[in-house]
Amino acid sequence: MKIKNVPVAVALILLMFIFVSAGIINSGQPPQGYTGATAGTNCTACHGGNPLNAAGGSVVINGLPANYTPGTQYPFTVTITHGSANRLRWGFSIKAVGTNNNDVGTFSAVAPSNAAINGAELSHLIAPSTAPGSSFTFTNLRWTAPANPTSQQQAVTFYVAGNAADANDDNSGDFIYTATRTVTLTPTSVNEPIAGVQEWKVLNTPGTAGITVLYKLTTATTVSFTVYDASGKRIQSTVQQRLPAGDHQQSITTEKLSSGIYIVEISTGKSRASQKVFVH
Repeated sequence: MKIKNVPVAVALILLMFIFVSAGIINSGQPPQGYTGATAGTNCTACHGGNPLNAAGGSVVINGLPANYTPGTQYPFTVTITHGSANRLRWGFSIKAVGTNNNDVGTFSAVAPSNAAINGAELSHLIAPSTAPGSSFTFTNLRWTAPANPTSQQQAVTFYVAGNAADANDDNSGDFIYTATRTVTLTPTSVNEPIAGVQEWKVLNTPGTAGITVLYKLTTATTVSFTVYDASGKRIQSTVQQRLPAGDHQQSITTEKLSSGIYIVEISTGKSRASQKVFVH
């Protein structure tokens, strides 16, 4: 049956319902794939009117460690800041990927986080509304590291996008900020006993082009080091040298090595031991 001559008041109510519904939908959980993990994709694809990462604002991840332990759950927060105290609604999405850009670990949230799983991402469930302000923090967020990291999961990059919105029920007037944070696997220490060596450890600090081995000899000993890749192929070795008892340090250049897990072996001639290390 056709309806003719719809009263003006009814038409206005219907229009208001449509606009309000659109606003609610826009403030719900965002679509996936706009954290910046894929080059050129971020929330400005939908929220226009302002440049990405406009001066005076930011989005920051707090709580994640510099190095992660396999299978461990880490709580973190996401804080969105804007240059003026006139923002009324807030949103975010975060994604974690390895060096091959595949997803790493799992996200979760506990109340009252107002966040939920969104595919492989963690995002706001309903963008919270606040009094006019310049900052908002999403709390009670969780990331669980993979129990058995692959070589592509030794370095994990978190991509986060934050929205400082004006709550005008459309996608204009919002400010989008993006950021990244990288954490690396804590080196697995085999630390096997070895004749003449009281203790030893292998260090590889992100941003450096070398491995550092710290060790302590219990007596004068001939020492050498060999580096192998994950398949057991020898990559490089040092010349044997006889050293007195005490603390020592050995630097091994890694600038020609690709990222991945390597094995550093110490040998005293009488015995040998090894430790794993991740080269960035």
